[in-house]
Amino acid sequence: MIFIKVRVLLILIICSPVILKAQVSVNSIFTNHMVLQQNAKVKIWGKASLNENVEIIPSFLKKSVKTVTDDKGNWIVEINTPAHGGPYKMSVKGKNNQIDIEDIYLGEVWLASGQSNMQFPLDSNSKGYNGVTNFKEEVENANYPFIRQFVVKGAIARTESDTQKGEWLISNQENAKKISALAYFFSLNLQKDLKVPIGIINASWGGTCIEAWMSAKDLDIFENEVLKLQKITDVKVKMTENYPSVLYNGMIHPLKNYTVKGVVWCQGENNINDPRDYAQKMEKLVSGWRTSLNQKKLPFLYVQIAPFNYLQRTKQYFWGTENSLGFLVEQQTKVLAMSHVFMARTGDVGVINNIHYRNKQEVGYRLSLLALKEVYKKDKGIINGPNVSKIEYLANQAFISYSNIGTGLKIKGSLLNGFELSEDGVKFYPATANLEGNKVTVKADYLLKVTAIRYCFKNIHEANLFNSDGLPALPFRTDNVPYEKPNNQMPLLKQ
Repeated sequence: MIFIKVRVLLILIICSPVILKAQVSVNSIFTNHMVLQQNAKVKIWGKASLNENVEIIPSFLKKSVKTVTDDKGNWIVEINTPAHGGPYKMSVKGKNNQIDIEDIYLGEVWLASGQSNMQFPLDSNSKGYNGVTNFKEEVENANYPFIRQFVVKGAIARTESDTQKGEWLISNQENAKKISALAYFFSLNLQKDLKVPIGIINASWGGTCIEAWMSAKDLDIFENEVLKLQKITDVKVKMTENYPSVLYNGMIHPLKNYTVKGVVWCQGENNINDPRDYAQKMEKLVSGWRTSLNQKKLPFLYVQIAPFNYLQRTKQYFWGTENSLGFLVEQQTKVLAMSHVFMARTGDVGVINNIHYRNKQEVGYRLSLLALKEVYKKDKGIINGPNVSKIEYLANQAFISYSNIGTGLKIKGSLLNGFELSEDGVKFYPATANLEGNKVTVKADYLLKVTAIRYCFKNIHEANLFNSDGLPALPFRTDNVPYEKPNNQMPLLKQ
């Protein structure tokens, strides 16, 4: 009995200094080289001992900010940031230690997320990425100290996490293999126009479906996902990066307190087999992220899925149809009915035999046009391609009028691609199309009376109809043929 008491006493003596000397800490996103949103209320948070006094001293403010940890040792403060600038410093003082953060800038911060075409690095490396167009030249010229990315380490979580791992990387040749190329070109165009530092929170993972990026709450109307979520806390059930909610839990929820200007989303390839409810899921994702980030009108920019020959893949990875892409783009387009949501078109940048299209420069530029005009209210003129305004049928012909054409419609190449006509609205046939002034005339000699039309609805159809600003027309259809329900389950797209 005496021996047991002595052991207990020794344990208390040994452990008590540890308790007394608990260290104040900050969330891992607050490190050297970070970018904070300018002219905004931003939160800084971390941990320390229970009821410990914590002082935050940012060099961009005249006064420090003080707080006390709660009964779980958590602390959080909200500060008002001034206009862009830097480099600044920030110190976080606790009872037993001080954390000093350097090379901080104030500017514009965006959250970039999605699958492989967002994760695709500026330089070439493994995982099937082959570098952006002219990647050697782009890497050599990638030294932009006012462009930074916080690369969130991939994390699968069964429940909503409050922490994440990652690092802030300054744009340079050394970091080119780690930063998102699409987010880089987006931020490069923003930085050149706005003349302020740009920070990107890069939370992306190749070969992932939209369901993995959605919260459990936002999936509660989808029966198949609900059934899976009922087992998510069962340790016997193996979790992969495509299990519902796991990437939201591990990579998005931890960012809920970090103030961002908007979101850039590039995803869809891994939902190609069954696009029927993609619009509904994406709408839930957008509204859910806005709730998590506490911004009801948070701008949400996203990328149209690009043409690719999915039929060349094995049944293990693709069991859709030759029109799967058209149906998914149609679903993506429906999301534009939401407020403060904008889509960059990519019908002309896809590479039919490579799902990882290399021309990230053009897509980043188009995303930046949307942001500069719609979010920052810059005068950028036309920022997207032609839109169908009217369709008329006469015998075996269809006549299409377009709006948003600038000074006129243009064709890249000798012939217009991707038009199909139908007599019954079910079976479609290739048709010839000609540009006549600012209208497109579509004709099929072997048909008598057409009633429906499609444009670039097949997986391999590449758009080559543009307005005068070089921006492509959007795929569309006028029929109501439903998408055939697939028999398989969601795959992991081969990288």
